Amino acid sequence: MKNQYKTCSYSILATLIILLSGCVRAQNVNPNLIITGAKVFIDKQTGFKNLDIGIKDDKIVFLGDAATQNFKSQNIIEAKGKILSPGFIDPHTHLYYDLSNEDRKANLPYLLQGVTTIVTGNDGSSPLPIGERLDEWQKNGIGTNAALLVGHGSVRKEVLGLNNKKPNKEELQKMKDLVARAMQEGAFGISTGLFYSPGSYSETEEIIELSKVVSKYGGIYDTHMRDESSYTIGLIKSVEEILEIAEGAEIPVHISHIKALGKDVWGKSAEVIAMVEDAQEKGLKVTANQYPYPASRTNL
Repeated sequence: MKNQYKTCSYSILATLIILLSGCVRAQNVNPNLIITGAKVFIDKQTGFKNLDIGIKDDKIVFLGDAATQNFKSQNIIEAKGKILSPGFIDPHTHLYYDLSNEDRKANLPYLLQGVTTIVTGNDGSSPLPIGERLDEWQKNGIGTNAALLVGHGSVRKEVLGLNNKKPNKEELQKMKDLVARAMQEGAFGISTGLFYSPGSYSETEEIIELSKVVSKYGGIYDTHMRDESSYTIGLIKSVEEILEIAEGAEIPVHISHIKALGKDVWGKSAEVIAMVEDAQEKGLKVTANQYPYPASRTNL
């Protein structure tokens, strides 16, 4: 599996916290780059400290006062008054076309906002085969780290077209084989767009069976849930379906852009949050993200 394409926000942050809390002082290491005077968050008790940070070969090798060291690095960034943090991770983007475009593959709109890792292939739509796209990005270079999800809708379309039908045993196996191949080639997990066709034609059991394949490879389930409002089964039923998938497939689930959409479900957000927290207390791995603006995009 091509693990170099996978980036985990939790491990990045945990690693940095360990380094900061230990206030690393490298011995006999000359950094390639020194960032001076930045405010660095240590922990809740300590708060921020003005620290110099030394970097060598993409690794933090020094934290402290660079003036006390005999460093010979000429590559120095003055960051007085600024806050230094790890690169941000955007868990929901639709960038796999951009990253394959020569004019946009640097992904500057994200980099200039401090986003250094993106997840794409969300909402059930992804390129196939996954491996070909990852190899292309590796060969041609892209501006950010990228984790690619295999889209359930793309897999379903490959086997069933856009037909509103339940897969038979042979068709389901073909879908499972496509998902397994994607995971072997480096997919980070599977995504669904159950509000959109052809994902909307699927039943819960189909999603569980495909997610079981992903779970075997240590992947995640990322979803645009079936209904964020009251269009079909309703918001609460949709969250219940997600939790059923998490339990049935024994897989970590992530709810994309969680929301209560429209007047019909105003006030339901507290109930949804309680459902997620109850599931977490029961041992299910359930997380969610939310975008910080008041308009959704599908028909913006």
